[in-house]
Amino acid sequence: MKRYNQVILDGQMSLRRVYAIRGVLAVEAVLSTDLAVLGGSHRVVCENDLALETLAFVLTSRAHREALHATVHGWLWSADERAHVVAREVVFHVPPLLREQAVNVIKQLRKSQPGLPERVAVNGWQVNVREILADVEMDGAPV
Repeated sequence: MKRYNQVILDGQMSLRRVYAIRGVLAVEAVLSTDLAVLGGSHRVVCENDLALETLAFVLTSRAHREALHATVHGWLWSADERAHVVAREVVFHVPPLLREQAVNVIKQLRKSQPGLPERVAVNGWQVNVREILADVEMDGAPV
C-alpha cells in the first residue's frame, strides 16, 4: 500500500548488504511481497539501531534455518533507477522464542560496536557471523 511517499510492505526479508553510511551501520535487504517478475521484490534500507535490529533478526532466523517475515513502514526514495524504501519501522513476524533470542543477539551486537563480532550466541550455539552471512556483501562493516 502506498500513500503519497509513505510505503507499507509485508513479505519475506532477505539480507543483501551490510555497510556504513557516514560511520553509521546500515543494511540493505530485499522484501519479497510477490514474484519478482510481477514487481514484488523491494529494496529496503535500514540505518543505525534499526539496522542492528534487522541484522540480529536475520542472524537468529538463519541460525534456525527459518524464513524471516516482516512488515516494513517507511518512505520511498528514488533517483534514476535506484529506488528503495527507507525503513522507519520494521515489525518481524517470529515466534516468541526467536524474538527473545534476537533480543539477546542485539545486546551482543551493541557490545561489539563499532564493528561486528566474529561470533554470536543463538540458543546456546556459537554462530560464526561471517559463515552465516556468507552470501551477504560486507562493505565497510568489519567483522
